[in-house]
Amino acid sequence: MRHSRPIARTTTTRDAHRRDRLGQGVRATLVFCLLALTGAALAAQDWSGRGRIQGVVLDDKGEPVADAKVTLTFRDENGSGPEPLTTNDKGRWSYLGLSSGPWNVVIEAPGFLISEGVAPVNEYQRGKPLETILKPISAAAADAKKMSSDQQAAMAEAAAKAQAQQALLDAGNQALAAEDQATARAKFEQLVAESEAGGTPRTLGLIGLARVAYAEEKVDDAIAQLEKALANQPGNVPALKLISSILVDEGRQAEADVYIAQLPAGEKIDPNALLNQGIEKFNANDIAAALEIFDQVVTDYPNMAEVYYYRGLSNMNAGNNAEALADFRKLLELDPDNENAGEAQQFVDYLASVE
Repeated sequence: MRHSRPIARTTTTRDAHRRDRLGQGVRATLVFCLLALTGAALAAQDWSGRGRIQGVVLDDKGEPVADAKVTLTFRDENGSGPEPLTTNDKGRWSYLGLSSGPWNVVIEAPGFLISEGVAPVNEYQRGKPLETILKPISAAAADAKKMSSDQQAAMAEAAAKAQAQQALLDAGNQALAAEDQATARAKFEQLVAESEAGGTPRTLGLIGLARVAYAEEKVDDAIAQLEKALANQPGNVPALKLISSILVDEGRQAEADVYIAQLPAGEKIDPNALLNQGIEKFNANDIAAALEIFDQVVTDYPNMAEVYYYRGLSNMNAGNNAEALADFRKLLELDPDNENAGEAQQFVDYLASVE
């Protein structure tokens, strides 16, 4: 049994940018990396997913802080999230069931200053546990007394500047999510102009400009902006991942390989870009090449249900019925409600009958 009907591309990197949602995360905060906002209509749908975030809360002496309150909110227009958590007696906390993207993390405990930050969540890759050191209020007050008025003024100025830069970044991301490219471009350009060379804010502004250009299908402009970002901060992971994904999605694998090779161990590009490359090979009847690509995606993202559907079709066309049957069963196991589940079940029934 061959499946000769062409199959549609899945969510591409370009499509993701048009909706301001790039799979592996290119929107960022000034603390972490640039990851895209998502604009779902319902709060529960905005933040729920398969991602996990976890961490440990310690005091300034390295001792665990028990019963600290941990509040997680998704950085979108709704600011939704799960009910607050509390740390256990070892200071540890975790939550499973979050959507990919940037999450605000606020940690509070009596007698300590409140800790606020932003952490990325990836549904297809477990991140490192967060370690939060809470500073006692008394110690913070003592440190403040030791600072000169000039030091305090300098810190206040730096904090105000960082806040203004974050506001520009957020405004640009929100405009891009609303498909208002003109406003997004203006905000990101302002962020670049008001940021020091070599700093993260300028890099994030340049990545934002790349996202705007790619949303407008200006591929060369997007790549040029990302090259500037990498010149500003060589080795910047979000920029490397985005330029690699764009080049793969555009079929420019040799160029993409140059940037992929610069990614730190464990960092991978958007799987949808590779998935679409495999789909294009399948539709061109280059089944061997398609299988090679789908095998790579399975290796890197073993819990990504969609890839098993496409690899199952490729295996079936190659006459690898046993492998195809295993792939379709894996899709149904991982995501029984998948949009391709009905067709996958039909293939399972057929292939099982001819074993």
